[in-house]
Amino acid sequence: MTVVWGAVLAAGLLLTISPWMWPARRSAERQHATGPLARLLEEAGMADVAPGLVVGASIGSAVLAAAIAWIVVPVVAIVGVAAAAGVLAPLVFLRARRPGSSAVAARCGRMCAIC
Repeated sequence: MTVVWGAVLAAGLLLTISPWMWPARRSAERQHATGPLARLLEEAGMADVAPGLVVGASIGSAVLAAAIAWIVVPVVAIVGVAAAAGVLAPLVFLRARRPGSSAVAARCGRMCAIC
């Protein structure tokens, strides 16, 4: 267990000092991706985020959701549903961030217009 906590501490320290050790590239140096995921990121106001990062977040959230589901209820069907929900979670988040995409925002806009 000590090794695990040591690895967690080392990862945390590395993530803390990484911006100074490996500075971010300038946006002019980056190649702009084109595709449905890049358009979704741009519409959500996150054009600086690479599409590969969203794919990685989807895979990570799928693994995490599947692992938690397996611990709670060791039924393969439920684990599959949890993994599918984990894959879709970042995409649903990005779709919700698009301006005017939610019914709640539309209702709020109407209510603010009335007030």
